Amino acid sequence: MNFGKKIKNLRIKQGKNQRDAAKSIGIDQSYLSLLENDRCVPSEDIFNRLADAYKVNSNELLMGINPTAIYRDFNHISTVAAKLDDYKKSAKESYRHIFIASIISCCVGVLIIITGLSGILQSNTIYNYGTITKKQLYLSENYYPNSYKNINAEGSVWFESLPYEELIKEN
Repeated sequence: MNFGKKIKNLRIKQGKNQRDAAKSIGIDQSYLSLLENDRCVPSEDIFNRLADAYKVNSNELLMGINPTAIYRDFNHISTVAAKLDDYKKSAKESYRHIFIASIISCCVGVLIIITGLSGILQSNTIYNYGTITKKQLYLSENYYPNSYKNINAEGSVWFESLPYEELIKEN
């Protein structure tokens, strides 16, 4: 929404025509028409009179208007300029927090990747998935005392945490 449409909507909301609204603001009807059609920008005095006539504060008068247009057209008004400065400061602070959070996230991600790669590259655990006979099971239980067996519903047995060195001894 633009400023002209905003003040026109406020005028219509109060049930005033352009002539009556201009009279209550203390300006000519032609000047109000120019403002409502975005043909000119109000001075600080007229801006404050508009806010008083429509019974809104400067924030409400500019609410819903494109921030770029506010910065471009209304930064000469002291109350608006002060709000814009506060907005810039808070935006800088927000960007700083986002930047710090991004750096921390990247560092955590790199650490996770390094940890994961070191576990994959230096793993000496081999998983053997296969069905074995009772004799093989008996021998394996005695041969790998530090491992534990898993038996699924079909009766397949496998051992986890089989050290690579012990697997080589078997061959």
